[in-house]
Amino acid sequence: MSLLRRALSLLLPLALGSALANCGDDASNCVGDERCACSADATCSEGLSCVSNVCVASSSNGGADQGKSGSGGGDAGGTAGSAHDAGGKAGSAHDAGGKAGSAHDAGGASTNPGSAGADDGQGGSDGQTCHSFETYADGTVPTVFVLVDRSGSMFLCLSQTSPNACVDPDDTAWAALKDGTLEMIDALDGSVRFGFGSFSGERPDACPDFDKVAAKLDNYDAIAEAYEGVAPPTKGETPTADILAQVQQILSADDSPGRKYVLLVTDGEPDFCDDGNPLCPVDATVGALQALHDAGIETMIFGVDSPLSTISEETLQAFANAGVGEPVQAPSVLSAPNVQLECTGTPGWLAAYTASGSTGTSLGTYSSNGSAKVFRPDPTDQQALSDLLQGTVAGIKSCVFDLAAGLHVNLARLAEAGVAIEGQSVARDDANGWRMNDATQLELVGEACDRWREPGSRSIDFDFPCGLVTDD
Repeated sequence: MSLLRRALSLLLPLALGSALANCGDDASNCVGDERCACSADATCSEGLSCVSNVCVASSSNGGADQGKSGSGGGDAGGTAGSAHDAGGKAGSAHDAGGKAGSAHDAGGASTNPGSAGADDGQGGSDGQTCHSFETYADGTVPTVFVLVDRSGSMFLCLSQTSPNACVDPDDTAWAALKDGTLEMIDALDGSVRFGFGSFSGERPDACPDFDKVAAKLDNYDAIAEAYEGVAPPTKGETPTADILAQVQQILSADDSPGRKYVLLVTDGEPDFCDDGNPLCPVDATVGALQALHDAGIETMIFGVDSPLSTISEETLQAFANAGVGEPVQAPSVLSAPNVQLECTGTPGWLAAYTASGSTGTSLGTYSSNGSAKVFRPDPTDQQALSDLLQGTVAGIKSCVFDLAAGLHVNLARLAEAGVAIEGQSVARDDANGWRMNDATQLELVGEACDRWREPGSRSIDFDFPCGLVTDD
């Protein structure tokens, strides 16, 4: 599993980057002697060793007064700033004790973290290897599969009521949703594993029609390419239950350890591409959503208004309740006393019923009504739509960070460590700050977790001095 170097404010051993500056006023005459440039053949005077093109006493390599420092995180020539004591910070910064590359993207991940040299920063005040605070990239990162209904009604004009596809592609619910969704994915790409699918269907040969992108971190480019490439369907049916069953298979086969979610966006009642009895696909969709929840996958329901949209509030509420495991009151379309008798003649429903192994009178399970949130973005208000998407998904970011295999923290020295969100320090507090649950897991709790889950929080830094993170 790949590793994500999240911290970057890490105390590393003494830097050699500015050793030449200490060679006297005329550095060009300082060759071969201690703390001077190595000779052209990378040798030094007797008793000295050439390290990073600087002559140092052999005994100092990895000792208390000198050590290896990594290259910087992309500025100041890419060289670590010289540190004047054994606690100096290796740097992307251009001063002594500079921090090694701030985390700059949505997961706090740095694409140029200021590596600690070829051997991960050998050396230090007691000769140990200095480890950074590394966590599993996918350790507790949630997966969100964005599933978008691309039925024909999504491509109608927002500015007028017409049964025909819109001449202006930007004047559609599809375009508004696409822009808002891509903005959300771009903002959270490093802290959420995104997958994507768009679906419709055409009888008799293409039902369902499902285009998809497998979930992973940093998936924006692949999703944007797939999303931008979608063309309006000929008619565009809405085989929601069939697609949800496929998504369950995809996510159940995904072995990433974080929690998994589906973000379902739809503007119309589901069907089996047959314009048949409307109660059958609604029941099948409720059953599919409940099956997803039983498999540990929650679904967030976004009901988008569009011209000629037919989906009812009570159907959306039933879907939302089913998606999070709350009780589902049967919508009025399911008023028939026995759904099985009504739907046995519908091939799509019968196939789902058979596959489920059910022996009941319906695919869904119904009782009293729950109160799950139904998200209703206004496609004509682009900023509000984008804010709603970002706020909703940011709210499920993980506040738990598991160290990479073999690494652990010296819990006796936690007073030396620090955590910052968007550059603002977070207190070490078991109720409203950061804490170590054990030697291998850090958690943000209370107000600190809330801060991390704010839509604007895109970077997190862990400042753990040399020696706090070990592999002993």
